[in-house]
Amino acid sequence: MTRPRRELSAAEVVELHERLERRLEKLGLETQPKVAARLLELTQNPKSEIRHYVEVIKTDWTLTGRLLKLANAAFFAQRSPVSTLDRALVVLGMERVKAASLGFYLCRAAGGGGAVDKNLSRAVWGESVYRAGLCSALARKLSPQLGAEAFIVGLMLDCGQPLMGRLLGESYAAMRTAHDSPAKLFAAEFGSLEFTHVDVAAVMMKRWKMPGLLARPIAWHHSLPQSGKTADPSATLQRLAYYAGAVQLSAAGVPVQSAPLASIANRLFEIDSTELTGVIGKATAEYRATIELFSDVADAVGQTEAVADAVQVQLVQLMDEQMSRSLFAETRGGPRRFVLSGQLIDIEPGRDGEVLAVINTEKGEPVISCTLNPATDGAEVLCSRLGLEQVDPLEMQNLMTAVRAMAA
Repeated sequence: MTRPRRELSAAEVVELHERLERRLEKLGLETQPKVAARLLELTQNPKSEIRHYVEVIKTDWTLTGRLLKLANAAFFAQRSPVSTLDRALVVLGMERVKAASLGFYLCRAAGGGGAVDKNLSRAVWGESVYRAGLCSALARKLSPQLGAEAFIVGLMLDCGQPLMGRLLGESYAAMRTAHDSPAKLFAAEFGSLEFTHVDVAAVMMKRWKMPGLLARPIAWHHSLPQSGKTADPSATLQRLAYYAGAVQLSAAGVPVQSAPLASIANRLFEIDSTELTGVIGKATAEYRATIELFSDVADAVGQTEAVADAVQVQLVQLMDEQMSRSLFAETRGGPRRFVLSGQLIDIEPGRDGEVLAVINTEKGEPVISCTLNPATDGAEVLCSRLGLEQVDPLEMQNLMTAVRAMAA
């Protein structure tokens, strides 16, 4: 007979998480067909930039986690942990982001789960997008430098709930419906179930090798933080997570009240109800704008099989592009190397007047890549896509001259 989570010791919790991890190896989080459809649109648009991918990918906790894990891999040798989606996509480069994202959706499109699982996943997704926007809006007011991290934390607060449905069946969906606030739901889980959605989220953070700065606030978002001023970014993120994770949302995915949990917000953030109302309003506007991103593709992909087919086509096209670039490089003299801001940058011919630029390590391992069209893209675009700063003008001029000559 299993014991409720509240009765477990610290050592038993460690054993519980190990068991959960083994069970989760056989499952996968539901992904959102709308997100996949929007991602497909971006891959078909040659003018899509990293910021467009960030705008879409940030709304899917599973894909965000996988890309952060990939960006933090030893292969990319980052000096500090990658904790924002923007930086992760810069580190990975456009082509790798496309391939990883589309491959992920292809893998997940055939995933299991019945109607109850899908309904739960869709409901939690919508709420998570709002909580992400709320965390981000609060961070912009309190600690602007943590805005990107705050969005990821908010997005992933409840990422364990869809898996709770997969692990426990319809009884969990019924439990979630019966408790109209996050605090009541967590209390019910803690008092009657062997594990909670927070335990599942904590295990997922471990599997994704999420940086501690992000993992700790997610794992402790139902634990009351200390009040008072703090310069610790992890403590700040936990406060944001605690508040955003406790706000009760309506069926439309927005707060039931205009200034919810005002006393808690005042204690944690030292803001009054008027300021809180403004923050809630901004977060609600951002949420509606984000959801609007997917409105025109809401009915574009009605079945996961259709997503799988479309993704497969895109993957084949990406492989064709890679092969074509290799052929162009062989017939047009191969790549050229430049040093820019201390970085080793190789350029090689692409397709249809484009040039591929790649930052490599001294061992020749690719770190960041992007595609340029010299007819429309200038030096500032190259710097933005490769994350270059304080570039010597003469070095940049020499590089761009070579890029234009190669594309001619």
